[in-house]
Amino acid sequence: MKEATLQSVYKAPHSVDDDNAVLCSPLTDMSFATDETGWAAGSGQVLLTRDGGQTWLNQFEPQLRRLGMAPWSARAVDANTCWLIGLLSPRDLYCCYTRDTGRSWKPKKFQPKFFPRDIFFAGSKRGWIVGDDGDYYSSRGRMLFITNDAGDSWDQVDLELAGRPTRLQFLKDGRRGWLIEQRLTASGNTISRLYSSTNGGLQWEQMVHFGRDISDLCVPDAQTLFVAGDDGFASRTTDGGQTWQRLNTRSRGFINSLQFYNKHLGLLLSDFGVLLLTQDGGETWQRISDKSKVGHLIAAVFLSKTRIVVASNRAIYNLEL
Repeated sequence: MKEATLQSVYKAPHSVDDDNAVLCSPLTDMSFATDETGWAAGSGQVLLTRDGGQTWLNQFEPQLRRLGMAPWSARAVDANTCWLIGLLSPRDLYCCYTRDTGRSWKPKKFQPKFFPRDIFFAGSKRGWIVGDDGDYYSSRGRMLFITNDAGDSWDQVDLELAGRPTRLQFLKDGRRGWLIEQRLTASGNTISRLYSSTNGGLQWEQMVHFGRDISDLCVPDAQTLFVAGDDGFASRTTDGGQTWQRLNTRSRGFINSLQFYNKHLGLLLSDFGVLLLTQDGGETWQRISDKSKVGHLIAAVFLSKTRIVVASNRAIYNLEL
């Protein structure tokens, strides 16, 4: 494989302080619906690409600013549709969505005191939004909303979770799904649990308990799952969750995100510009980047086996393997 390097295609607005430290409006999420159409979100930024990440246009003005939206999560659904989670007031988290590639946005608020945490769509019609009541220490108000009509209507499912649901992912069939729950212990540490559903999210069963903060999961197929989180932790199952193997990432940083093209080829994205590549399902890892000036890496999308779009809190990059 040729040497892989990150090539910057977008830099978030920023300045430097007296110590030459970068002060910027950070990007926090990125999502692609097709090989050409993708979105990225952050403070004062809702970025759209229509050319596979080569160029990005800020769609934040003027409607989202009038709504008071401070977006931090984006979920691209199809070539025209994107859902955002963001802060609309000091107390509430809301959703907004567009179905015309950002020309207009509509707010979507669920029941009072519901704080969305993650959105996932399997196709353009079937989707899920998971959240809680905003109280980290409460065991109430954990809810999942399911739509079968692209978000026009949503059915509520109460989740019997002690902690906060943070991430979810489903297979294309819309029935097999996985959910991460985070919980603070009495000593102030974060632990995580992974749940699975076989009926589209109506019911959930605990799969495995992790005594640490798990930030993300990736599901290349029904039998293969990867999770990652703090202190360079990554783990894999190849039998649908019956057994788990910790992967030697040779990293101690916080892993913000992971993305796999298939069950062999994948990336781990960490703080301080650390980007790790595996081509053997996590058995070995190659360090592609470890430059702090890149920023904290937050998301990656495989557009092909060799072409990847990578986002940090400071910029968006193209990566050719």
